[in-house]
Amino acid sequence: MFTYETDCRRKAFRLCPTEADPIIINFKGKNVSLIEISAGGTSFNNRGFKKGDSQNVHFSLEGQPLPVTALLEVVGIADTDICHCRFKEMDTESEETIHKYVLHMQRKYLSAKRTTASGLPRAKT
Repeated sequence: MFTYETDCRRKAFRLCPTEADPIIINFKGKNVSLIEISAGGTSFNNRGFKKGDSQNVHFSLEGQPLPVTALLEVVGIADTDICHCRFKEMDTESEETIHKYVLHMQRKYLSAKRTTASGLPRAKT
């Protein structure tokens, strides 16, 4: 669900949206459901896209008042037909929106996990 990698390509927390909380964006005229998202980029199933395809995207994230606006570019397509993309020309507000969204969803998932494990919400301390 959440990962953090410190290799040379990624230096941001990533979120893998669940079926209950999908992120769907329009890219090149096609709706795609994101497999993962971070402030650095995203991935989704290939629907006929090619490496180098790019488009300005504008989308909202649950619980966030500001939308994300950036140039999204396909930087590679895996053997599993997954498009790996990076955000370019993204302003600081959009980057912060993604960081806040990942934190928001992490809290949401952990709260749900605690509730499911005990049957009752955990008391706040």
